[in-house]
Amino acid sequence: MTIQFESFLKIYTVKNYLLVLFVLCCYSVNAQIRRFEFSGGIGNNNQIQKELDSYFYLSNPLYLLDETQSAESNNLKYNLIAKLFFNDHVSMRVKYGHSKTHNEYDVNLFDLKGNFWNKQTVTNINPALCFNKHIGKLTITTGFEFAFYKVQNFVSYFEGTEVVNIQGLSGNDNNFFTRSVISETTIEGGSATGINGLLELQYQFSKRMGIGAAMSYGYLWTKFSDQIIVDEKYVYYNTGLYNFNPKYYQEQDKSYKSKSFSPPEFSVFLFLRLGKVLEASK
Repeated sequence: MTIQFESFLKIYTVKNYLLVLFVLCCYSVNAQIRRFEFSGGIGNNNQIQKELDSYFYLSNPLYLLDETQSAESNNLKYNLIAKLFFNDHVSMRVKYGHSKTHNEYDVNLFDLKGNFWNKQTVTNINPALCFNKHIGKLTITTGFEFAFYKVQNFVSYFEGTEVVNIQGLSGNDNNFFTRSVISETTIEGGSATGINGLLELQYQFSKRMGIGAAMSYGYLWTKFSDQIIVDEKYVYYNTGLYNFNPKYYQEQDKSYKSKSFSPPEFSVFLFLRLGKVLEASK
């Protein structure tokens, strides 16, 4: 039986129930759990970045980032992870990720000059069941996880000057004028749900602390909202046209749905273990 994309996305709406179930499970075995692990690190946002790039970059050159002119780019993901050990070999993990994509550059073309930037924030919560193998100070972890993404609005902004040709003005075929432009485009965000396999390598340089690296790879279902708002303001120089088309405002629909295998996601982190020391670490 084929599961429709819209039906599957309902899984995203029950993420809170999964988290509640996770907490209840932890509470029910609280007397047995005496080992905790907390970690923080950085990584890429590969699982969903391809979908973001496919949807949130417009064809209009005012909003399209030209890589040859890029002056600043940042899309690192910052992760916080909590892990509960049921025993030396089975654990449950919850990861919170926060990434803010930011691109900025200066445009210096014949007909367009100014500063352009765009930004977008993405957060995710990934509960996972993990299986651990300890070899001396090295821990190898495999498992599977659910990934729940919340994609915030994409905002792009341009401020500068533009040379435009207003045809037919005053009986002339071509009239070139320079105008200042303040342009802001907002595209509504959306959500995504993934199922991943994961692999972690951890090395303990003491009984309580260590360093690790992780990789996850899986399948992603994505749905982004369908409204784009373009708000532009113009001021013309040396034309007497201060009231000629001073503003431009447009709302339009643009939908995006996708389901596909996503690129692998990598991260590195430092971890701290509390409670009873693992037998393999003594």
